[in-house]
Amino acid sequence: MDVFQGNPSLTEVDDALKPFLDGLSHAVTHRCLVVIHTLWQPVRFAALLPFHLHLRWPGLIDALPLTVTCAFVPFLNADAYQVGLPLYSPQEANLARRRARAYRNTANTSFSGDFVHPDWEEGFARHRPHWQDRLLPGCSFLAVNAVGQTGHIARGSRPHLGAIAVRKAPHPHILVPAHGPLSAEAYSALAHADLLLVNLQKVRGRHALTVIREVLIARGANQPSLLIASSPSDLFALSWNELDLDATDYLSGHAPAVQAVRVTMVGLDRPQAERTFEVAVAELRGSSPLAETLATFATAAWWSSRQSIAQESGETDASFRRFHAALERASMEAPAEARLFTAADTLITDTFRNCELAQERLNAVIEAVFSSPAGESILVLAKHSLAAAHIQVAIAVSGGVTPPEVEASGIICCDLSSAAATRICACAISCGYFGSTTIDAILASGASTVHMILDPIEARIAWYDARAMARQMRQAGSLEAERTLLSFCSALSSYLLPFSDVLSLSLDHTIPGPSLPPPLPRTSSSGSGDEEERAIILSVDGTWLEVSRTMRLEIIDRQGMVRLRTLLPAELQAGDEMLVVASDAHALFSEHLMQTLDTGSLRPLAEKRATRLMLLGAVMAGTRPNLRAVHRNLNERGIQVGYQTVLAWARPSTDNDQTTPQRWQHFKAFAEALGMTLPEAYLAELFQAIRLWRTRHRLAGRNLVRAMRGAYLGRLDSTILARIEREWGLDARKLIQSTRLVEVDSVML
Repeated sequence: MDVFQGNPSLTEVDDALKPFLDGLSHAVTHRCLVVIHTLWQPVRFAALLPFHLHLRWPGLIDALPLTVTCAFVPFLNADAYQVGLPLYSPQEANLARRRARAYRNTANTSFSGDFVHPDWEEGFARHRPHWQDRLLPGCSFLAVNAVGQTGHIARGSRPHLGAIAVRKAPHPHILVPAHGPLSAEAYSALAHADLLLVNLQKVRGRHALTVIREVLIARGANQPSLLIASSPSDLFALSWNELDLDATDYLSGHAPAVQAVRVTMVGLDRPQAERTFEVAVAELRGSSPLAETLATFATAAWWSSRQSIAQESGETDASFRRFHAALERASMEAPAEARLFTAADTLITDTFRNCELAQERLNAVIEAVFSSPAGESILVLAKHSLAAAHIQVAIAVSGGVTPPEVEASGIICCDLSSAAATRICACAISCGYFGSTTIDAILASGASTVHMILDPIEARIAWYDARAMARQMRQAGSLEAERTLLSFCSALSSYLLPFSDVLSLSLDHTIPGPSLPPPLPRTSSSGSGDEEERAIILSVDGTWLEVSRTMRLEIIDRQGMVRLRTLLPAELQAGDEMLVVASDAHALFSEHLMQTLDTGSLRPLAEKRATRLMLLGAVMAGTRPNLRAVHRNLNERGIQVGYQTVLAWARPSTDNDQTTPQRWQHFKAFAEALGMTLPEAYLAELFQAIRLWRTRHRLAGRNLVRAMRGAYLGRLDSTILARIEREWGLDARKLIQSTRLVEVDSVML
């Protein structure tokens, strides 16, 4: 078991997937679409279901052939990682399939092809002694074939068993959509698989949702299909009711039981302020593409200003900065239209500067925390990570403790996207309403007591969403889920104002959606060299990040190796795994990691490296050596390196471990060529320290990236965090907890 990733056991995967079998059996037997509701308890191993049907449970479903082609949609990097885990024994899989064939032969219930051995079974039979005691990944048995844009199918490799598979035997595989846009032919290829498995759990990326929607439409409701949803919000994101597909609902597990929902009202002036804002922007919406874009950005900034808990002018808020940047560009390109938003801009700016409004909400959150029963674990949900950090500091100040002591006492402050990685809690406090995902995060936390800090508009929208979710659960047949959601409605109903125009019944407009126009381009006539073009990066889970088009972003290598690469936004591709440091979205994880390690566990080695860089800098500044001559000197000594390498050695950047010669002969010869008169023993000591520093940096980077992938898969527990802290220091643990791994869905340039 990889301690840093927390790989699952086969028994754990069995237990997670078994609840799907009844619904799957119904779908296959009746050739219909089945929706399985996991009731806010996401199943992490859905991608392994086709492999379990082939290797662990062949013949378990009577109406299913022993070898079928499944289409799995969407197929994310987390899924690719899981099908690459060494979980399956070829010996046990072969035995299970032999028993299934024997039973079907005796019972006379076989399908055509049941008695034809797949190619891996034939190959395994010929090489049994070598493979029978090994555990192999699922993709060694079933190839993962990707359906490309035009419908062409690219065959996936099968490590280990692919090399010994018999060529003329059946080639078992699953079909998955390739990353990027797909055509009608590609959707049709996926839709015509023997069995369709759709994992809708927490999918919010517009590209991923489009693939799911188009495949379901192409397949229809009269073919065996299984759709897995963790909450009604998943179905709302898919526009499920608009698809008009007949489906049978199955329930997995039990709905969370909430004993009490309490609401604290803040910002009672919100209805009047909302009408003022609507007057400023209502008639502008839709009047032109530019006005529509500005109105969308203004609305998002307006919501942020009303939900702020920090006493600041809004400069740190992404929505506010985005609106202002768009407004400034518009003032150069279309000044008349830009001036129409002056009133909205003034209202948003004044609201951000309203310290009393922000303090009122923050005080309500702090009071909710301290009014909770002592000793209970508490989850405080904020809109984003900066707000969560601000709340944690405010709680610490009020309690006379430090922020780490707040967390140690069981009070966890986090944003919605990080809530899934937290442990089960007794009480959940939401410092605003941020869409139906707020209710999802609360119910997924397992909290029995809920405290919501809302203004009247938020309360109205929360009530509407909870009621819609309750209706969906009633249709699915979960009365306990309906009761839980209606308890939210009951608590909120007392605070609903009697106005008929709800203004907006969803907060979806606060993040870019499928219909949101891209950021305004930089005007070429402005003459300003300081203005930056922007890009919006959408992730599969629905979160987004706005960055400069020249900003370096860090992704995990696409070739499957656990190493980091830096790219520009325009170079990102759908499916890239990007690292985002919550405390500073504009800094690279590797830079934070280097600083964290160099001031912690690797400090002695880092100091020796810094000494060497200081000596090198002094020589370069003092003697100004001719680097061409240095290059020739090295070649004469037999050190065959290029001139660009010499330049890198002589002018190192502090964040690059490749700027120091990696061989002792090169290191020593370079120092001598520069005239660095140091004792050879001391020079060797510096070289060994730098080499060890480089090795441990790379090891730490690989392990910590694995840990973040574990967090992405919901498997970063206290044991793993404790080992990270023990081996790499407390700051490394904090860095992991504050860094998110997200999969890119699409990029808007």
